[in-house]
Amino acid sequence: LLAIRDLHCIEIKFNKRTKKYQINETDTPPVKMELLASFDLINAFHLPKSLGDFVSFDVRKAKGTEYLFGLVYAIQNSILVKITYQAFTATEANTHWIEPLVIKEFKNRWYLIGRVAGEEINRFAFDRILDLDISDRKKTKKGSSFDVRAYYQGVFGISNELDQPS
Repeated sequence: LLAIRDLHCIEIKFNKRTKKYQINETDTPPVKMELLASFDLINAFHLPKSLGDFVSFDVRKAKGTEYLFGLVYAIQNSILVKITYQAFTATEANTHWIEPLVIKEFKNRWYLIGRVAGEEINRFAFDRILDLDISDRKKTKKGSSFDVRAYYQGVFGISNELDQPS
């Protein structure tokens, strides 16, 4: 139990009422709980081949999570990225140079929040990114910071009215 707590930051306690060990969700960071839910899904695929007889998964496009590692790396190292992106309402894809600032999750969808053209804050749904190129170019503005909590304070969802064109 101590090794799990120290290695994974997951608190497990004994519940005297149920006489079982369980994860203490109050003391476990929400991101860890989300990862555990994903782990449960991954483990479900290791069940017998007859799983398809009683579990039906939607056929769906990947949610773009293959870009997570590269985008986290770019954010941590202040590196610009170039994405090919097709917006939901667009008929064709566009290329954007972005200073990636934050990765945000909302309703099981992932978004890249970044500065486009050096100033404008925009958001890009991972499942709409067609290609990601992590450049060797560092961000040009020194000392520019982005406070995601302040930016999204009082906002439900992914859009902040302050960054919408008038």
